[in-house]
Amino acid sequence: MMTTKAYVLIRTAPGLTRAIYQTLKSQPMIRSVELITGPYDLIVALESASTAELMTTIMRDIRPAAGVRDTLTCLVVPEESLG
Repeated sequence: MMTTKAYVLIRTAPGLTRAIYQTLKSQPMIRSVELITGPYDLIVALESASTAELMTTIMRDIRPAAGVRDTLTCLVVPEESLG
């Protein structure tokens, strides 16, 4: 079965990184949440049966969450797409 994978970089409001981290870890499609350095605070790995389902989770559950200031979504290109 083909799965769709993505990474979402999240910039959080000061003082809310830990709360967002804990909330995201409990989401079913989220495979991992890690604290990172640089312009973003968290990196989230997601996996789903379809791109539409994955994007719905990002748009409904991640982007509008309290304390999320900015996101950058990177969809993983399947190996077979490389030719």
